[in-house]
Amino acid sequence: MRIGIVDYGVGNIANVIRCLEHVATTESIVRVSSHKDIQACDKIVLPGVGAFGSAMEHLVVRGLDESLCEYAKRGRYMLGICVGMQLLFEKSYEFGEYKGLGLVKGFVTPFGSEASIKWHMQTNIDSKNTESKNLSFTSCANTTCDSEMYNSESLDSDVYKNIQTLYTKSNAKENATKGTHLKIPHIGWNKNFIKKPHDLCTSLGDSFYLYFVHSYHVCCNPSFIIATCDYGISFPSIIGQDNILGIQPHPERSHEMGFKLMRNFLQLR
Repeated sequence: MRIGIVDYGVGNIANVIRCLEHVATTESIVRVSSHKDIQACDKIVLPGVGAFGSAMEHLVVRGLDESLCEYAKRGRYMLGICVGMQLLFEKSYEFGEYKGLGLVKGFVTPFGSEASIKWHMQTNIDSKNTESKNLSFTSCANTTCDSEMYNSESLDSDVYKNIQTLYTKSNAKENATKGTHLKIPHIGWNKNFIKKPHDLCTSLGDSFYLYFVHSYHVCCNPSFIIATCDYGISFPSIIGQDNILGIQPHPERSHEMGFKLMRNFLQLR
């Protein structure tokens, strides 16, 4: 079986390749950067780091956006990782508005944005933590996600209750009376919760830790969500729509659980 890692000038290609080679048995792990090479693969992995718009531009100038869409229509498995997962969606609001591959319906938005909060309220994605009256996100990087505060008093009380729980661990004592204060980007280990069974998550248990580095998250139909993670609100960390799969955290940096995810992907039939 031939597993193609899309090399388009963006992403930690070498680390992803090493991760896949570590778990591969008979599979051949190869870099692909042309239409012909992509179509010759049995499965495709689309890595990605950095800004959505720049990553998408790298695909477009190489003509790989059309190649990936054609590949997906043939029903073969494609896995997006981090920004690669975000590229699978219709659009992103990172540093403006950018069109994605459109393989999965939904969009990408900053943590703490109005769109993020509204999506969470409408979908009623539950979380495992304790409700907080205040939620603050502070950008610690050069992103468009500025510091924003959402207070339950500024939202319809009945609607706000749909946000079942919010991350309550404060980063400093002075924030204790304000509520939650979370730094952006979301960096480090965090727990994921399975929302529906999927072979991609076989043997991972009901919850498991993976390593994250991101300032934006996807908003999509709850039926696409395989697992969620909590960072202020619950957001999709692993998604799947038919043959299109996405992982927001970095499996190549998540040690044994990351290896299990990638091994499961190789075994999908």
